[in-house]
Amino acid sequence: MNNVTKYYRADVDGLRAIAILSVVIFHAFPALFPGGYAGVDVFFVISGYLITSIILRQNRDKTFSFIEFYLKRVIRLFPSLGIVLFSTLVAGWFFLLPAEFKPLGKHATSGAGFLANISLYKEVGYFNSSSDMKPLLHLWSLGIEEQFYFFWPLILFITWKKFPAKIVWICIALISISFILNVTKVSIKPEYTFYMPQTRFWELFVGCFLATIEFKGLKSFSKLSSFFSLIGFLLISTSFILLTKTSKFPGYWALLPVFGTGLVVYAGPHAYLNRMFFSNRILVFIGLISYPLYLWHWPLLSFNTVINNGEGPAKERAALLVLSIVFAILTYRFFEIPSRNYFYKKKWLVTISLTGLVLVSGLMGLLIWKGIIVPFHSGPEYQLISDAKGDWDFPGRMTVEKDIHGNRIWRQGTNSLEAVFIGDSNIQQYYPRLEKVLKDEPDSLSIRFFTIGGCPPFPQVHLEGRYSQCKNIIEEGYEYSFRPNVKSVIIGAQWIKMFSDEHKVYLGSELISEKGAGYKKALQGFIEIIKKLKSNGKRVYVVLNIPVGEEFDPFSQISRNFSFPSISWNKKMVSRYEWESKYKHTFDVIENAAKEAGAKVINPLDYFCKGGNCSIMTDTGKPIYKDVGHIRPYYIIEHAQFMDETIK
Repeated sequence: MNNVTKYYRADVDGLRAIAILSVVIFHAFPALFPGGYAGVDVFFVISGYLITSIILRQNRDKTFSFIEFYLKRVIRLFPSLGIVLFSTLVAGWFFLLPAEFKPLGKHATSGAGFLANISLYKEVGYFNSSSDMKPLLHLWSLGIEEQFYFFWPLILFITWKKFPAKIVWICIALISISFILNVTKVSIKPEYTFYMPQTRFWELFVGCFLATIEFKGLKSFSKLSSFFSLIGFLLISTSFILLTKTSKFPGYWALLPVFGTGLVVYAGPHAYLNRMFFSNRILVFIGLISYPLYLWHWPLLSFNTVINNGEGPAKERAALLVLSIVFAILTYRFFEIPSRNYFYKKKWLVTISLTGLVLVSGLMGLLIWKGIIVPFHSGPEYQLISDAKGDWDFPGRMTVEKDIHGNRIWRQGTNSLEAVFIGDSNIQQYYPRLEKVLKDEPDSLSIRFFTIGGCPPFPQVHLEGRYSQCKNIIEEGYEYSFRPNVKSVIIGAQWIKMFSDEHKVYLGSELISEKGAGYKKALQGFIEIIKKLKSNGKRVYVVLNIPVGEEFDPFSQISRNFSFPSISWNKKMVSRYEWESKYKHTFDVIENAAKEAGAKVINPLDYFCKGGNCSIMTDTGKPIYKDVGHIRPYYIIEHAQFMDETIK
């Protein structure tokens, strides 16, 4: 038979190759395969299929052992995982600053314990670091697989012993439960749906289902196998091209790669495409190194992003993909294969050694996370930059209330009369100054925040994807503002994002941008709500943008390179005129709309950009910003006196 033995399927390794190539190309050149991330879902189906096939055969032959099963998981996973974890931590020690190194340690620890998906989910938030800056982010999928292997062998073993005739139906039931959780959660909790095992397991259970019907001889339609394989491959390919970063994924969209993979696997090794294409020697070899390639490619690309403070040049990314292939081949040849060979000679010695390697990496990660191991660049000047990264004081000492949608509303103050703040994190950043006023002048208006990071403060609008709750909280804020005890309403946002096509803000189904149909409607709604507030005797303030952009990010003030882990300083100021001229149209639109409605306009540039320049650091070298678009609390307290009148 052509590349097919009794149990081994070369075409499945070829399918693995398609999956890994889609993932690495997506990570390096996302425009080529905007949905290439769906390759992970292909892996999930394959994994469920292979593991279930092995367990079923061993149960039939009465050779299955839980100890043996998990020992072989160690041999399969730990050689590559251990060396990549250790190497990533060493690279992080050279290249990262303290604020970047600590999270890497945390991710190494959770990755070593196969809990990366849960750890990453807990970090989800508006101010969480970009995923591109997390060298061990990709271990989330490994966490889901191993969590699956933690309980599935036991369920399958018990089912085989007690209810052998019901294995297929149990698979169908588990697929259904997990899939229903997936599609019902994806719109309201997209990050939860992406990272949590219960909303992802259905993909592995599809592979389990395929293995059970194959084992029980229930496969039919053999004459259509080549047709099934072709349709499956087309579905997989469609997912790579059609999906984007903003798709509600997994959700129903995941059916494309999952069902497509299922059809290719179901078709069997003798289907034409499986035999002639997927069993090609080159694809099979790539499939064999797919695991170490998956582990190596992302840390290399991620460090490149960190070093460049953004996406590096295309040539660098292409070179790193080649390097990741080289590393994968070396890891496969000199770590994976020897580990498997020695396993049959000195089983426990190999297992303990590999487990020790992963545990040592996990322990190193823990020591880094706790600050016991510090990076090479950990001197005072570097600590200044690192301290800025997490410097955020909202919601501070405010008390929290929850609305009917589960959104958090924040309040502080003893006065029954209130000032309501509506918008995104750009209005939240003024909280430290407001708190100071409340302490100094207790009779000031109490403050109440209806805000979520990234939420545009226009009535009836919503932000695509993760901020779908924006519409509810912003509208609640405006509705609350009409209460008699509310005296001031303060509206603020990073306005320059509100009309960009990239930001994807919608009024109903209409895109709010200068090219979108919802542009004028959104502005008109904004004007009308302010007029209504004014007619009800409210003082209304519209706070314009602070200066924002990559040049204000403290981490943009350092430069790093691959040849030597050096850091140099690029202290500078930004011309107010140059910055303001880039966004003049947006500023004019918001300012004119606010004035037309009768609101008072506050322009922070008048206070933060004195002398014609917007400062990035103080005279002592202390960063003013925490990131690209938010000013640190200490500077807000000292320089945002313009907010005082809003609560008096």
